[in-house]
Amino acid sequence: MRRCLWITLAVLTACATGFGQELLVNPSFAIPSRADCGGDDIPNPVDPNVQDWRDSTGNLHRNDGYGGPPCPADFAYMGFSGQQFSRWVYQTVTVDSAAATYVLCGKWGNTCTDTAPFRKATFVVEVRSGTDVTPPGQPDGLPASILYQSNGNPARVIEGPVAGSFVHNYWTPFSFSIAKPDGITQMTVVLRCATDAYGVAMHVDDMSLVASDATLTSIDSVDTPFGVRGTNPFSLQLTGSGFIQGTTTVKLFNGPGPDITAPAGSVQVNGGTLTASLDLSTAVLGQYSVQVSNGSDCSSASVVNGFRVILPAVPGLTNTSFELETLPGGCPTPTAGQPTDWLAWASVDWKWQNRLNRDGWIENTTLTPLPSCPPPDGEHYATIATDTTGSAYAYQTLAVTNGTQYVFSGSFAGTGNSKLTLELRDGGPDGTLLSSYAVADNAGSFFDWTPGVVSATATSDVMSVLWRVESYGGGQTAAHADALVLEVCTTPITVTGMSPQEVDNTLTDPQTVYVNGSGFAGTPEVTLIRQGGTIPATVTNVTADQITVTANMYGVPSGRYGVMVKQGGCMATLSPTDPGAILVIGDFVNGSFEAGDPGNKADMPGWGLLVERPGATIEKTQSGANGAVFGGIDTAWDGQFYAGQAVGSGDAFHVALYQVFRTVPGTDYSVSGGYFGGIGPPGDDPVTLGLAWWEVLVVDGSNVSIADMNGTGGTPTQIAKKEHLAGEAGMPFRETFTADFTALSEATTIFLKWGYVPGDYATHLAGWDNLAVTSTCVDPFADTDGDGDVDQTDFAVFQLCYTGANQTPVPTTPEYCKCLDVDGIDNQPDDDIDQGDYNKFDACASGPGIPADPSCDD
Repeated sequence: MRRCLWITLAVLTACATGFGQELLVNPSFAIPSRADCGGDDIPNPVDPNVQDWRDSTGNLHRNDGYGGPPCPADFAYMGFSGQQFSRWVYQTVTVDSAAATYVLCGKWGNTCTDTAPFRKATFVVEVRSGTDVTPPGQPDGLPASILYQSNGNPARVIEGPVAGSFVHNYWTPFSFSIAKPDGITQMTVVLRCATDAYGVAMHVDDMSLVASDATLTSIDSVDTPFGVRGTNPFSLQLTGSGFIQGTTTVKLFNGPGPDITAPAGSVQVNGGTLTASLDLSTAVLGQYSVQVSNGSDCSSASVVNGFRVILPAVPGLTNTSFELETLPGGCPTPTAGQPTDWLAWASVDWKWQNRLNRDGWIENTTLTPLPSCPPPDGEHYATIATDTTGSAYAYQTLAVTNGTQYVFSGSFAGTGNSKLTLELRDGGPDGTLLSSYAVADNAGSFFDWTPGVVSATATSDVMSVLWRVESYGGGQTAAHADALVLEVCTTPITVTGMSPQEVDNTLTDPQTVYVNGSGFAGTPEVTLIRQGGTIPATVTNVTADQITVTANMYGVPSGRYGVMVKQGGCMATLSPTDPGAILVIGDFVNGSFEAGDPGNKADMPGWGLLVERPGATIEKTQSGANGAVFGGIDTAWDGQFYAGQAVGSGDAFHVALYQVFRTVPGTDYSVSGGYFGGIGPPGDDPVTLGLAWWEVLVVDGSNVSIADMNGTGGTPTQIAKKEHLAGEAGMPFRETFTADFTALSEATTIFLKWGYVPGDYATHLAGWDNLAVTSTCVDPFADTDGDGDVDQTDFAVFQLCYTGANQTPVPTTPEYCKCLDVDGIDNQPDDDIDQGDYNKFDACASGPGIPADPSCDD
């Protein structure tokens, strides 16, 4: 897709009295003449069709006005396109050697940046002495007006229910004075644009260069950048220069609403300070540019997006369940319509016109699935969307009380390869981040209505609440919201820890958890949390320092869980990495991925997902099904399902399934399973063939992180690893693995890792099935030869291993001795084999040929 840069210029209308003769020739690009503002004038390298202007490429053309400010600005303008460039349009004029001061003025608008991360972009209007135009710069120290400079930072864009990538798409005056050096008879006007990528646009209109010593206005700062809707009068204060009592006018313009002009007589000037009264009674929320003028565009100054109209502190957020607009449809029927009072922003706008809408409606797409109906409150909800590698958010900004704690909560759902985050920011939506919370990092899966909450203390008198969707590059994504609430915290609460320290995810009955802290009362809401997942809890008892809850842990991904407590307008959390967090653990489960909802590809009880590069995904899939991850594999190793992934690679990726399971320290375990997949087609250049790899690791402990997965957070044991060049093994291939490890603690984590090192091109397919983790000790433990009974043969082994009380260590020969050390605390080893171990052995004795009871050692 083409990304272009356009520059447009047109003649200045009559300047104010005191300005000299116009020096620019053909400033409107009206030669040759045109009948209207639309269409392209195709460039002609031999005879450029815009008289008296030239550009740095010699490829000048007109009326390529993509995304420009309101048209017609004039009947003709010019433009050029390209990427990773610094280009400029220029005209050299003869000046009066006697005149010392000149004014260059005009209007500009519509710059943009495309895709994230945001590109560097600079747009400058400058005047140079003589005829020099290369290289770009400011020879002889003549001044320049920097219209826009992003320097790689997020560009401030036009906002509203329909949001695009434009910084602003309306005409904004600019002007500056030039002190001409003595003896100079020629000057060159240069309109210069530079970017490190593509997708930037600039339009300039009403250009004029005249000799003048007129005093120009300038705005150094907008000292009151926020105003509350409903305020009348609102006192706007500016600091700058060139203000004239009785002459200078003030207005807010071209924001998401009508212009707001200060009444005549309300503008008061006191040196470099200006105050003006504005009526914000019915002002539309959002950004406005601030303009002061002394009677003409050449004596005007503006601050783009320098002022914002916000909501009052009371009642606070509005239209939080998106029911205000009366429109047909509603859940479950998608409804076009943009929720009032909510604004939106998006980093890209190449495919979808609308970023904020309702009830799952997204223009030109059939993105599914949609959330379940009815939504949490009413019959409507809001939807924001983004595209590949993009980011979009919806927000409201309101007045708050500095130093007060606020809690923003609601219900959220999402679709696509994305992350949904709640944020509280100081000031506007691009202000300092105060706090954030990831509702879901779903890595390609759909998630239905899920609670989310974030809390922060205000650090100024203005705060913005945001709900954001970020695409990981895996295609179209959407986020949905309903029942949003912003509350004030008057009685803070704390969470200091939880007990018990360990709960079992193999038990079907709800389990009791105690949340310890302070300030608890009433009916708090409690949710167990981990990155990308939550477990709802039911409160059964509340005291000032403890909340008792029950939660169903069956089948949830193992690992450490923290807790979120919301009480009234207050919230307290305990991180999953905190020492007081609980460990959800059980026996190794679901190694064949058969458990869970067969219709939900993301439902794989017992397993969690860890991604080192966002965008890597994994899902349960059924062999032989149309569109399955492995179309060439007819059967899984075990059952109907396996865990699989397909990636068309131009990027490296790194992903792992993980499970934390209970182990006995010092005990040997065997890990086995099957890996299948493929990589291809190979590239043309053997040197750049893609490389796919897979690896199975077990790591001591229960902390689940990238560090643990890479072996720096625990003690790793490599079970298996293999690498394949693109096309090397064909597609598909099937491989099995088995290896042993010795458990070092009561919890062990297994990681199923795979990744791709990009080469020329490859498609990597990956899958796992028939996984098992088994102890090399027999059940029951006393059956030393594994023949099903416990008899004299087994007792002979016990005698060889016997040490007596407190006589350490347990012998290493025979190797099975370690399996007979079972009489420590909680049936764990105590590093000797004595009478306590014998008593347990004797309880399992059955006699030759008589099957032993497997539960005798439970």
